[in-house]
Amino acid sequence: MASSTSRSDIDEDRFYFGKITSNEADEILMKEGGEEGTFLIRESCSSPGNFVLSFISDGQPIHILIQKYKGDGFSLVVLNEARLFSGLDSLVAYYSQHPVGPSTTTLCHPCPGNPFPADVCLHGSSNLLHRSTSQGNIIVVSELLKAGYKKIDVRNNTGQTALHIAAMKGYQEVAEMLLQHEANVEVRDEEGVTPLHDLYLCMKQLRMTVWIVSRHCWPWVLPPIHAMHFAKHQQVLPRG
Repeated sequence: MASSTSRSDIDEDRFYFGKITSNEADEILMKEGGEEGTFLIRESCSSPGNFVLSFISDGQPIHILIQKYKGDGFSLVVLNEARLFSGLDSLVAYYSQHPVGPSTTTLCHPCPGNPFPADVCLHGSSNLLHRSTSQGNIIVVSELLKAGYKKIDVRNNTGQTALHIAAMKGYQEVAEMLLQHEANVEVRDEEGVTPLHDLYLCMKQLRMTVWIVSRHCWPWVLPPIHAMHFAKHQQVLPRG
């Protein structure tokens, strides 16, 4: 039997197995003891770009597709389940406290594996791009992006990307450079805030917000009240 696992073990997010088949996942789950709530996360072999939650429920392996949305978000593809999460880590944290889909099973026994890729987590760690953006260091940011830096949308420990940071601090040149390298304007931090929110809530950044929306997205990315005021170039209501 697998040993009991503490909540802190789940928080370590080391139960990712990359691209393995459902049969291979079944073997791993049973090797770990096959207890109720034993689980792992893997890449989907049949739906590229998406993931799969594999877990034991009522003594049987269950596999549920995790849909990754284009903008930002993950959701279990199960009947009557429409909850959206901003990272695989937050999805697992939720289902460690709530039943998965129509079952009564919660995720409580992670199979020891690898950490999640940084770009699918809500909470990460500060990297060089975050730090140089926070300092407004356009030279370092430029060199990182020219060198093909792959972690442009990775979040820090509060769920913020480099674009969030540039938006909050009003570093227009840095923000424009990140956007030119296809930084995602729809990524939400742990409070559910996107870089567009941070820009749009600062009147001094209104011109910058107009520039971003006109070139990189459409007003429907913003909540309706923000989109309405955006169209009129008026001050928006405080978020929340």
